[in-house]
Amino acid sequence: MTELKHLISVNQYDIVCVTETHFYDGLTRAEYEIPGFNPYRADRNFKLDRSTNYNQISECGGSIIYVNQSIEILDCKTGPDSIAVSLECDIGKVLIGCVYRSPSLNKRQDLKLLEFVKEIFTDENHIAKFCYGDFNLSHVSWQSGTMTGMNDSVNSTVCMQKLYLDFIHELGVSWLLTSESTRRRLNKVTGVLNESLLDQLLFTEENLVNEYKLGPHLGKSDHVTLTTELNVSQSSKLEENKVTTEERRCWSKVTSEEILQWSHEISWNLDPDEVDDMSVNELWSIIFEKLNVMSDRVPLQNVTNNIDINYSAPSNNCMPEMRRKRETSMKNELLNQKKDLSHQWFS
Repeated sequence: MTELKHLISVNQYDIVCVTETHFYDGLTRAEYEIPGFNPYRADRNFKLDRSTNYNQISECGGSIIYVNQSIEILDCKTGPDSIAVSLECDIGKVLIGCVYRSPSLNKRQDLKLLEFVKEIFTDENHIAKFCYGDFNLSHVSWQSGTMTGMNDSVNSTVCMQKLYLDFIHELGVSWLLTSESTRRRLNKVTGVLNESLLDQLLFTEENLVNEYKLGPHLGKSDHVTLTTELNVSQSSKLEENKVTTEERRCWSKVTSEEILQWSHEISWNLDPDEVDDMSVNELWSIIFEKLNVMSDRVPLQNVTNNIDINYSAPSNNCMPEMRRKRETSMKNELLNQKKDLSHQWFS
């Protein structure tokens, strides 16, 4: 707690999310309170299957959100090892969640946690949603937004993690980290330092995430700290008459394998004699029509443009670079299929 208090004091944080608190009912407030902050706790209240005592609530787990006393919290709701608070900002109501997904959850517990996270991102009373946490989705490639070569796996662990990834794509949720390491654990047997990306920030409004940085771990934890700056100040106020909703094709809901399959189902054959007599525009119209056949199979998604059109993110906004890295990774994955695709064009 001493390190956490010092970190908050130095950086002047407004909201702090902590996972794996290991708090329990008998803990006194003096043991976890931070001067100037109101704590919102979600202690573990269930038993893990691996627990040796059937009637005893499993140790560890839990989450807590510390909120500066100058910020009014409108509501608070809890889920398994997780919690979310609602607050009124200049842009409207914002929901901030703190989630710990233990890799030891059984299927029922995991589905209950997934439902809690879904409730955060489907809450229509809040204009923006942010969910910080240790999700332990080790089989997800955050660079490409896909499973790591295990789409057809029947392994229960992989299948459950795929449910989380499917929900992220279905709701159009964005994520912050793509290739960083958030946990560093030394294998005492081999002496190898294992690095993995287990922690993540999920959110709905990219323009509200200005910048982020990873910092050193606290205490005995082998996870790094994540600091983000959210742009919910006066400069990003909304104007009601500029809120619009439109339908867009959600390409993140389809895989490169599906796109490749669709391309195989289209006839790309053209009569060479006819091609010679066509102008470039006529040729492109034919190709464009065939591509639209594929595009029409991509699911639609309602997108709300609820950010002031006069708002421009600061120059240090991290999202364009993150999107560029993610799009580049996905394009590279598609280019790996290019040879199979190219043989069909005008053959």
